[in-house]
Amino acid sequence: MGISCWVCCGFLLYLALFLTPLPILVTAQLPRPHSYQIANSSTSWTNSLSTSDSLKLDDGSFVRIIYTTIFYYYTETEYVYCGCGFIYNRTCNSSLFAIFSYFYENSYGIHKFVSPEILWSAYPKNPVSINATLKFTSERGLVLQDANGTEVWSTNISGKSVAGLNFTNTCNLMLLDHNQAKIWQSFDHPTDTLVRGQKLVPMKQLTNQGGLFSLSLTSKGLFAYVNSNPPQPYFYYEVNNLFNVSYFKFLDQKLAFFEADLVPYAIGQLFFRSSLYMRLGPDRHLRVFDAQWKQVSDVLTPYIVDCGYPTFCGNYGVCTNSQCTCLAPINGTSYFQKINEKRPELHQ
Repeated sequence: MGISCWVCCGFLLYLALFLTPLPILVTAQLPRPHSYQIANSSTSWTNSLSTSDSLKLDDGSFVRIIYTTIFYYYTETEYVYCGCGFIYNRTCNSSLFAIFSYFYENSYGIHKFVSPEILWSAYPKNPVSINATLKFTSERGLVLQDANGTEVWSTNISGKSVAGLNFTNTCNLMLLDHNQAKIWQSFDHPTDTLVRGQKLVPMKQLTNQGGLFSLSLTSKGLFAYVNSNPPQPYFYYEVNNLFNVSYFKFLDQKLAFFEADLVPYAIGQLFFRSSLYMRLGPDRHLRVFDAQWKQVSDVLTPYIVDCGYPTFCGNYGVCTNSQCTCLAPINGTSYFQKINEKRPELHQ
């Protein structure tokens, strides 16, 4: 089952979670925070609702929490937690091994107004079923197997011995060697979302759900593009050409560009309102969100007018001065028509 199902089902799940007047998750004691695991050939976790660390959602979906840690103190009684484990989507009848955020309140448990949001997933294009297993060994690190035993994903380490698995309070999942040095970390393999404090380096990118658009870093700056052949850029931010960018870091109110870790100052910055998450959406926009996943800024929009966004008028519409029209008739024959007169940006 491909990512398109998760995009569609994710929207249905969003409606089911946010429109219900009842708590999203059953009131239960939050699993005891734990974040470090010693490598062991017999260590494994199964995607099952029957485990003590599983929490059921009102629509029949559930999360199996393997690790959890506090990410952000919202108030004295409210916290944002990072969880690492399985998220089962009942509508799609499939799961992802993922890192996710969820809102917790002392009086009520998991907050009813903010559903778990996926920050990273192992292989979003290939979800697994119930009773899939995540194995942790010193030889291969993490290995994800479907219920039928088929290997779906692994941390793909070779020639390295893993001593421990650590889940940090910045939502970063790490494999460590015997000297506590990082062998692998989820921060090096972002999907569509960054958390505050996370870096993006050249040769890595954010790719939206569906895989049509990406955001990438070069030695000269940041650019967003359509994943065509060749890629078609629709945004570019160039840093001072006297420098070579080594990475950018998502900070509280800005994206800061750095030449190297040894250089203590930013060589370029993009500013926005205080935020905790950054996501490249399926509509091509790069947005930032607060602790409750309320949008606070649209990062690229100050630099791009409507027509600058690809497919603003649909796949075949023509955009002129923020207005959408159909392609002109050919020899008197019109091959395209508006899908909805009230939404002129849609064409077929």
